[in-house]
Amino acid sequence: MASAAGDLKQLRDARNEDVFNSRLTRIDQTIRPWLKKVTVEEMKSVGDVDVSSASKEAKEEYLLRNVENVLAIALAGNFDNNSLGGSHSETATTPTPSGPVPGDFLYANLQFDKINGTRQIRLLELLPSPDLEIGVTMRLFCVPSPESQQYSALSYTWGPAEPKHAITINNRPFSVSTNLHQALLSLRLPDHPRILWVDAICINQKDDTERAVQVALMGSIYAEADDVSIFLGMPSPRSYPLFDFLERDRRLDDVTQENVEEILAECQMDKMKAVSSFVEFCDREWWTRVWVMQEYYLSTSAPNWYIGSRSISGEKLARDVKGLAMVTLRLAMPFADAGADIGEELGRYTISSLADRLLKICDGVLVRKKTNPYDTPRFLFAKHGRKATNAKDYVYGVRELLEPHFRKVFLPDYGLGLCKLFEKLAAWFLLMDGWGDMLWYYPFRMGCECQGDGSTCDVPSWAPDFSRRPEHLVNEAEPPKFLSDGPKTAQCVILDRVLYLEGCRLDVIQEVIAMPEGDCFEVLQRMWQLDRILCSNQRTGSEMNTPREDRALLAWATTIQPPTVPLAPRWRETGELLAPDLQQYLQEIKVRNKALWDKEYAKANAVPETPEVREWYKRHSAVIAEAYGRQTRGVVNLHRFLTMEMECDFASACVFDSENLMLQLQIMDTSPDVQTGLNTILSPIFPQEVVYVDLIRNIEKNSDPESPTSFKELVAIVRTIAQKIHEKTVLAGPDTRPRKPIDAARIRELIKGQKENIEKLQEGDEVSLLCYGTEGEREEQIRIVQMNVEETERLLSWRDSNEAKANLINGAEDKTWSRVDEERAAQFRDRRLFVTKEGLVGIASPGVRDVKVGDQMVLLDGMTFPLIAREVGNERLAVVGCATVRGVKLGHKVEEAELKEGVEAGPKKMMAFV
Repeated sequence: MASAAGDLKQLRDARNEDVFNSRLTRIDQTIRPWLKKVTVEEMKSVGDVDVSSASKEAKEEYLLRNVENVLAIALAGNFDNNSLGGSHSETATTPTPSGPVPGDFLYANLQFDKINGTRQIRLLELLPSPDLEIGVTMRLFCVPSPESQQYSALSYTWGPAEPKHAITINNRPFSVSTNLHQALLSLRLPDHPRILWVDAICINQKDDTERAVQVALMGSIYAEADDVSIFLGMPSPRSYPLFDFLERDRRLDDVTQENVEEILAECQMDKMKAVSSFVEFCDREWWTRVWVMQEYYLSTSAPNWYIGSRSISGEKLARDVKGLAMVTLRLAMPFADAGADIGEELGRYTISSLADRLLKICDGVLVRKKTNPYDTPRFLFAKHGRKATNAKDYVYGVRELLEPHFRKVFLPDYGLGLCKLFEKLAAWFLLMDGWGDMLWYYPFRMGCECQGDGSTCDVPSWAPDFSRRPEHLVNEAEPPKFLSDGPKTAQCVILDRVLYLEGCRLDVIQEVIAMPEGDCFEVLQRMWQLDRILCSNQRTGSEMNTPREDRALLAWATTIQPPTVPLAPRWRETGELLAPDLQQYLQEIKVRNKALWDKEYAKANAVPETPEVREWYKRHSAVIAEAYGRQTRGVVNLHRFLTMEMECDFASACVFDSENLMLQLQIMDTSPDVQTGLNTILSPIFPQEVVYVDLIRNIEKNSDPESPTSFKELVAIVRTIAQKIHEKTVLAGPDTRPRKPIDAARIRELIKGQKENIEKLQEGDEVSLLCYGTEGEREEQIRIVQMNVEETERLLSWRDSNEAKANLINGAEDKTWSRVDEERAAQFRDRRLFVTKEGLVGIASPGVRDVKVGDQMVLLDGMTFPLIAREVGNERLAVVGCATVRGVKLGHKVEEAELKEGVEAGPKKMMAFV
């Protein structure tokens, strides 16, 4: 244990040195040259330092003074010296209040020596009891420093303030929350006392001065503790199977998190109870709170995890957490495993939100084991996304995890206004880290109320609200998480609270389209309509050779890769739904032509057989066979058009625009001729804005010109199919009706027959020559049949080799056809799409809602995405937020931007943001 703690300390010390040297380099290469151009009296006291020869103390002093002066220049007039971290003492915060110490007599009798006792803390002695019914009794006492006494530090969530539970401390009654009361009962030993540090009791929460001093010591408190106990709450019926699984006979150095198949097999033996228990374990509130991050990371030994009175070691959780996360996500996917049903355990999670939570938890557990928590602030703020009751704890609650000079600048001060604190943090990120992408992660602006008392303050548009961040889906395009060679922002300057960045103007927003806020179905419907309007599905012009998935809004707006699932059911599923009706229509054609054949045959037999009659009969037989082939090809081509060439568009129309589609098909069905119907739906007074000319013309193209009713018959069959798709996806919801198992033997017989048909087509027998007269037609039919055979054989092979997924083919529960898709709708709900004057189409980043016509699109050095900005006068801009723009790909310098052909950015210059 001591060796592991020593190794972790060496890792932390080495990383601290790296961060320190990186910061010195940034000061000398980026900040100092700029400061020398600014005449500031304070800068005269900070001379240059020879980094190679100066002592560590001199370099630290040099670095800190530069940082303080940079922030003083940036935020001039809005901060005093104390607010900017003007004193280097870890305990210098707000002045000590005069008069009585806030709090009750318990703390009055245990005051700290505020002059000589700057590292004093209080500890608790939890007195033993074997009986859970006996009340909690404790002794509170002071010690000179965290390292002077052995103790266990408790990490837990405060939970609801009510109801209160009474305990006894130093023979005095004391009230605690339910969560803390349960934790104390669970940690209490039956036969000997336990020494604890508990923040809610050991710190007088009513004394802001003491609270600030103790918060500054929390890094030492958790680092010096003998162990950290993490209390997640009381058990539920699903809690302990995970603990049983983690306690199985495996060495701690087994890298089983990489062996997903092994863990999956062991979980299946346990009937998935371990997976269900793992989801419940990860759903605990502890994982969502800010304060617990540093309590976990700062421990020099792996913390112990408690649920109720039962615990598991941190080493065992770290050994298996990755494998458990991967197995859970695998089983959560639709059709993943016929024997696994963890839908109830997923609760409120979608696949995306579950993946986001599990991967963050997995990363957090493993990172503590192998890396140093003291890191550059932007790395932590880019990913943690936790919650805090007091918004100031978004800074103070993670302060001990960050680099030492950040801690000295951001001394805990609960008397400082929240807006000032967040403005100071934003200035740090921009100046010290060059983190322009901060505006993507934190798009929400501070409100006009600073502390909820009605007072107003003037917050720069570049200073975001760090207590709020949108939920980014796992497939949302995002900035690079880590930049290997340091910050990329160039010429970032803040003077008197005005931010100056180099960049250029790109275009002006001409139209803003707000997505619906509520029903998922409405969101997807609107998204599909915009997809047709803004990214034309008609294969014409310059987009003729552009893949549909590259032009779809779903593909470019929110995903790095093309979407795996389109807006509506995939063409293959659509094709399966179309097939029965088209086959029925083909059968009707066959029956009708056979009847015609029989009629002509009867005519031929009604008169004495002569060579002329035989020739006449042969000629009419060929005409009937040709008509049958022509009609069959028309149906096959229409099927291909509906399922493959239009891809998901026909299915989407049936789902999202059913009334309009059915109206136009009805018009075509009742019009005296095709052109009249087309003129009607293309007329300027037609009530619907989306028309289906391509569909109507394809029906006309594939109808039989020799049959007057063929066009109307195809229109009618398409109407029938469209209605079925609509009912299946919208009205009926998931089709859960049991179906007969697939008859593999019968399908193999059908495949055999299809292969025989291929041979006949290749040989050119009499029937195939009548139906497909030209070589090209026969080759196309051979290709279609071969494709169907290969696909059917693939599905059969897959079913035979993977019986666990047989329900996908058997259709025992066809989840693919659910009415709405929460995952996809969540990508667009309450988002803002826009079109610029030059025709660029963009979507504002999550959380950016205040987009207006006339806003500027600008490209800035050091930002991954274009920025939406608003003119506020005097050539000044206000930040609105980031956006993803189709046809605009940025590097970290404007010169590296890749723009859509025909679009040019303005000249690069320094831009001012207020």
